Amino acid sequence: MQNYASCRTSIGMALNDALMKGPIIQQDLVSILLRFRSFMYVFAADIIKMYRQILVHDEDLHRQKIVWREISGSPLVTYELRSVSYGTKTTPFFATACLRHLTQRYAGKYPVGSEHIRKNFYVDDVLTEAP
Repeated sequence: MQNYASCRTSIGMALNDALMKGPIIQQDLVSILLRFRSFMYVFAADIIKMYRQILVHDEDLHRQKIVWREISGSPLVTYELRSVSYGTKTTPFFATACLRHLTQRYAGKYPVGSEHIRKNFYVDDVLTEAP
């Protein structure tokens, strides 16, 4: 099944062609894996359905419409997607930017956890250690 953001229009453009990817703001995977292998006690975790947990501002909801028809010939229904849309070129950047924002926001309250998240997350997976 092809992602809607990759579907070409009649002029040959897709939504992903018009979107900027965003800069890489996370550690590279090789560095995370090498650090992970150097500790005696390690753990791995995954944020389940990460993209569905990042909400869009209310004023931007009208930019993410879903047009749905139950069966051919029935009326069209329009929905607004409240979370970040999976499959667009921007989604991985939004996810890592969200994590970075949280590490900065809560660094004073959770300094150790913030540091681990900042250094050891790759998209929605963490590989880190504990003493």
